Amino acid sequence: MQFLQLNEELRYLSKKQQLNQRLEEMAKKAGYMMFEPPFFEDYDQFTMMNPRIKKENTVKLINTQGQILLLRPDLTTSIIKHVLPKWNLKELKLSYLSTTFVKGKDGHIEERKQFGIEYLGRAGVDVDRDVILLAASIFENDQLPYLIEINHSRFLEIVIKRMNLTKDDTAELKTQIYYKNQAGINRYLSNRPKSIETDILANLLTLQGSMTDIEQKLALLALDDELKEPLNELSHLIEAIEKVSPKIKLTIDLGLISDYDYYDGIVFMAFLQGTPFPLLKGGRYDSLTKQLGKELPAIGFSLNTTELLKEKLKNEK
Repeated sequence: MQFLQLNEELRYLSKKQQLNQRLEEMAKKAGYMMFEPPFFEDYDQFTMMNPRIKKENTVKLINTQGQILLLRPDLTTSIIKHVLPKWNLKELKLSYLSTTFVKGKDGHIEERKQFGIEYLGRAGVDVDRDVILLAASIFENDQLPYLIEINHSRFLEIVIKRMNLTKDDTAELKTQIYYKNQAGINRYLSNRPKSIETDILANLLTLQGSMTDIEQKLALLALDDELKEPLNELSHLIEAIEKVSPKIKLTIDLGLISDYDYYDGIVFMAFLQGTPFPLLKGGRYDSLTKQLGKELPAIGFSLNTTELLKEKLKNEK
């Protein structure tokens, strides 16, 4: 942020310190240990695992051996790559206050301040519930008007798998879904034979609301047990969350996907009223640990602390 007066900058820094301290205390109280991830990623491995990430937006470096590295664009991958080779625990709860790096439109390097948590080694509805409740508490403590959107990524993955798409076609379709581009989805489906899968994709962006709302919209489609399974898991999770926190601001969006392809179960994002982009993103990523050498249950989230602080300061004016 740019400041014209020193007292404004000092006020901002004071508020930033207060926010960071509160987030650290919240994570510590929930049993998470603060951790500093490595700074660099292998370029080839990262881009292969995340084909929808725009390579031109990453910050590249070349080491003394001529290897192309990335100045970390993502903290979760950095943490998992560091932890897995040394893994000898039943479970581990890590938190971080750190920075990711992207190349801005003007070519300058942008630093994005993030707080996040990673819960490794345990799966189950109770784990997913507690992670989402922790995410919600960040906004509830400041009485900010938030909404958490939640999905089970396996529902869409089953649909895409049955369509036998190429990697490029899959990446293109997911990009259209990610940006909520109904016209782009329609163009993509226009030369495909009609099926349950194409009907689901054609209506995917409307499959939002409560589980009752979604079941009513899907009633005309003969979903089989494989497609129903992730929806049932999602329903059970929401019941578990609302049992503990009946007033949580939560809605389902079956078209919700992450810009990273390593999520393979529950995914969620938190928005504030008036913000067109999510301030918090998270989900379950067991398959990422498998790709990196040792399969472990894993779930976490990351929070854009810079944008959260901007919203907090707006509310204080």
